[in-house]
Amino acid sequence: MNEWLALLAACSVGYVVHSAALTWACRRALHSNDPEGERGTVSVIVCIRDDAQYWPAWWAAMKRQNWPEGTEVIAIDDGSTDELPSLLDQAVREEVPFAFSHHRLDGTPPGKREALSYGVEQASGHWLLLTDVDCLPAG
Repeated sequence: MNEWLALLAACSVGYVVHSAALTWACRRALHSNDPEGERGTVSVIVCIRDDAQYWPAWWAAMKRQNWPEGTEVIAIDDGSTDELPSLLDQAVREEVPFAFSHHRLDGTPPGKREALSYGVEQASGHWLLLTDVDCLPAG
């Protein structure tokens, strides 16, 4: 019984220390004294295959967000056979509060691993934000 209490106490202390370290690191990153006043740029990467039905709502929600200067949104069309390619072409011509580009990959294996890897290669931001077209940002 005493061994279990000691193990529980050790795990609890470890959890508290880990949580405190993680909180400290996050606060330090968010409130760092960057001499240039910048916290870095953001690259938003979304990989899409045959999800044109979600695009209009997602795209509208992305445009409503308050993005830091230098934000880029990269859409990777992973071989869609629906109307997504034409929707992406239309999006390029819109005035948006971020840089937008889209890339098409054909012949990739099932899953989004290769599309995601390609998107990361294209990204230039200090921070990567990975999302899906059926995940609407709040706000």
